[in-house]
Amino acid sequence: MAGVNDVPFFDVARYKNDPEEKAFKEIVQDKVSGNFPPVNNISYTSKQKTEINGSKAIYETKGRSLLAIATENDISLHRLLENNDLEKDGLLEQDQLIFLEKKSKEGDKDFYIVQKNETLYDVAQKNGIRLSNLYAYNNLRVDEKIYSGSKLKLRELKIQPSLVKDQPVNAQIKTYEVQSREGLYAISKKYGVTIAQLKEWNNLTEDNLKVGQQIIVSK
Repeated sequence: MAGVNDVPFFDVARYKNDPEEKAFKEIVQDKVSGNFPPVNNISYTSKQKTEINGSKAIYETKGRSLLAIATENDISLHRLLENNDLEKDGLLEQDQLIFLEKKSKEGDKDFYIVQKNETLYDVAQKNGIRLSNLYAYNNLRVDEKIYSGSKLKLRELKIQPSLVKDQPVNAQIKTYEVQSREGLYAISKKYGVTIAQLKEWNNLTEDNLKVGQQIIVSK
């Protein structure tokens, strides 16, 4: 027969101080209290109102109806869709900021670095900028994908006249050898020029490039 010391027992004190149990309780508490992942390093709660780039917005959760959001905030569905670059009513596919006012044409900073799994729409909402302007500033097509780490312009950059005067008159032309799987978009971002400039400097009529091809990237 087993002795007394062989019988396992449940240590209540140890259970209460278990780090895994504590972490689990914190996760559950976040869900109950309505805390959600941060946007622009700011943590929001459900239905929390804020201001992004000068426009009023509200943080809404996945599954919420756009019509319900419009009704609750006393604005028309048409205006809500227009403010958020959306075409029709439906349910939100993710937790996100919904703008109650029209977004700005340009961002409050020059550039934004794309984060993992972000779309252009996500970037537009995160920075309170109209999606059409974001496409225009970066010479992007509607169906063009963006990648994590890409540097996007949030407004048209103005070149100061003094900087133009200081540039040498006979600046040397700079060329670049196209690498495997590289396109005009990637090269334009690497050298801070537009796709239109690359096409003009190299007399290109289409986007396709060949590995080893020498193209002008600065003039």
